[in-house]
Amino acid sequence: MANFNELILTKAVQVFIVRREEGLQVEKKLLTPKEVCEILSISKTTLYKLVKEGKLTPIKLTKKATRFSMEDIEALIRESRKERSEE
Repeated sequence: MANFNELILTKAVQVFIVRREEGLQVEKKLLTPKEVCEILSISKTTLYKLVKEGKLTPIKLTKKATRFSMEDIEALIRESRKERSEE
């Protein structure tokens, strides 16, 4: 079975669109709730629990469009690893 880091990398490769345009690498920085759930292997209920706890901050683009920044997701993963290593 793949370890957590390999799983995250695999999901990231599947989810992120990386393309080259005039020599510059462009990465998708804002993620849909569905993409976040896929990356973290969690349900939408758990995702919104993380929002309620203040562990993730949603970005409301419109009344119906919510996104999350990749930087916040990476920070959550780092914090989770830190908490597990301290136990």
